[in-house]
Amino acid sequence: MVKIKELKSNFSILGFSNILSYGISGIFWLYLASILTKEDYGEVGFLISIGATASAFAALGSSNSLVVLRAKNIQIQSTFFIIVILLSLVASIATYFIIGNYAISLYIIGGAIFSLSIYNLLGSKSYQKFAKYLVLQRILLVIFAITLYQILGIEGIILGYVASFVIFIKIIFKEMRCCKIDFSLFRNNFGFIIKNYISILVKVISANIDKLIIFPIFGATFLGTYLLAFQIFTLIMVIPTITYQYILPQEASGNKNSRIKKYTIIASILIVILTVIISPILIPITHPNYIESIPAIQIMSIAIIPNAISLIWISELLGKKETKTVLIGSLITSGVLSLGIIILGKEFQIMGAAFSLVLARSLEMAYIGVVKYRNR
Repeated sequence: MVKIKELKSNFSILGFSNILSYGISGIFWLYLASILTKEDYGEVGFLISIGATASAFAALGSSNSLVVLRAKNIQIQSTFFIIVILLSLVASIATYFIIGNYAISLYIIGGAIFSLSIYNLLGSKSYQKFAKYLVLQRILLVIFAITLYQILGIEGIILGYVASFVIFIKIIFKEMRCCKIDFSLFRNNFGFIIKNYISILVKVISANIDKLIIFPIFGATFLGTYLLAFQIFTLIMVIPTITYQYILPQEASGNKNSRIKKYTIIASILIVILTVIISPILIPITHPNYIESIPAIQIMSIAIIPNAISLIWISELLGKKETKTVLIGSLITSGVLSLGIIILGKEFQIMGAAFSLVLARSLEMAYIGVVKYRNR
């Protein structure tokens, strides 16, 4: 059983590093909104979504599989690394031939390296190293992206991401040296890995499908307006994300954290209330060109509550290697969000797109809750 003092220390480390990294990233994207036109802001968001989705195809669900397997002391990281890096090279080349953007191709490789490294640290419960590298990557991102933007324009922002991922190459080499490649470990856990891979892939698609749909249908300016609201939603999701990152390896090791889960839900409700009250005051001051984003920010903030509950339940399911429910929940999110944006977006514009996010996350939570109740 995890000691209370150790639990508090580890959770504090994860909490501080995530708040700091999410804060840096969130402020960075809010800063970009203030210096870019809505059209350029939307285009950057669209390109990053392409890169993140393609990178997820190569990453084999490492954000969950690697965490759970490492937490169970299965030394699969070297094998995982070599397979994912080869897949990322293939995805990078394929993406370049499709869209002809070398920056996105490099982003795919860098994103895969980032995912492998950071979640290997989380799975091994190296919380201090996880925190150090996560925060350092965010700082380097801001420095490189802003510098390269001045030289290359919006393509420089994407290359800033690529440059910030370079620090994780050290972790890859270190783990490859200390653990031999053993494909039998991969074969023995293939069922769990492939189910988890599909689940994470669908999850990443559902997280990016709104940007991928809005850009070609509604245009870059509409996406820029939507993206500011979405970035604020991502920023206020920091507490549920911290909880998920902490309790996933703990659940895999058989440790329950009921008190943390309860406090996370309470904190999420308070965050929604504050966001609804404060956003109409701050946005006209900080981003006067994005006033039409205010209703979308208020609506999207509601989604933090069902999203927080879903993440807590998902960590419990994955800790037991139960991936089917998680996969179906992600499919529900992706499907509802896609249809919602197309139908409600055309009818109600930005507010319809924002409500689609709330509806999608709520139905995912409802489905997982029903399955969890029936299993109990």
